[in-house]
Amino acid sequence: MSDEKFLVAYDAWLSWQTLGGHLPPVGGAELAEIQLTRNQQVRFSKDEKDLWFCSDFAPGMVDFAGFSLAGQTMDADQAFAKIHIDNCDLAISAKKPVYTIFKAIKAVNVALWQVLYLPVHSCDIEQDEVIAILQPIVYRKTYLEDILNALPHGLMTVMSHAQDGKRDLQFQVIECNRPMAEMMRHKMLDVIGMDLPTLWPEANQEALEKVMIDVLQDGNPRNFNAHYNQEGERRNCESRITKSSWGLTVYTWDTGKAD
Repeated sequence: MSDEKFLVAYDAWLSWQTLGGHLPPVGGAELAEIQLTRNQQVRFSKDEKDLWFCSDFAPGMVDFAGFSLAGQTMDADQAFAKIHIDNCDLAISAKKPVYTIFKAIKAVNVALWQVLYLPVHSCDIEQDEVIAILQPIVYRKTYLEDILNALPHGLMTVMSHAQDGKRDLQFQVIECNRPMAEMMRHKMLDVIGMDLPTLWPEANQEALEKVMIDVLQDGNPRNFNAHYNQEGERRNCESRITKSSWGLTVYTWDTGKAD
């Protein structure tokens, strides 16, 4: 367990243990000992059909996950629910905490979780239950950024908006990976918000915009050939332009030194 709050919660559970193989009784005083993890807690109890359901889902967990499980019965046919079912069953049967790491399946903002399941006997409902403490290890945005930046070629997403002047549409960058920024000789953060003529002055803008408009209109992917300058050398490149829900995705790779 790498998170200090996990260790505090685990040590607290050890201090609650009672003799006779029973689960530690937990009330207000015990819960106060793990108050630091309150915003990361999910509580699971058994219903009248002996099925696990979520009796409490902390507000902080809603921020992480993008949804709430409060009041929901865990369906074993759903992969994310089965993870909780199996670990709650194990914690209750073994009468000891269970620590695990698993890939996020439904969470909006989290890619990887670490979870500590604490089996307890809840004094307020006089029933055995499990307090699960969840901590994100990898956030989805960071995970996706790492993947995008590890690509061998450039990738950017652009969106169109109306523009007064010679062109009816102006295309603006809304996301960009590191290889693309390096091809265009800019820092990644500086690229966001740039229009294409500023970012890629070497490209034939009229031809590029025509291809992009055609892709937007009929949804069919197209390739576009251009060149760019890298360390004083003129080089050729090819782009694959596809339509997406937010605009266009431009995947660009080097095709060698220009003649």
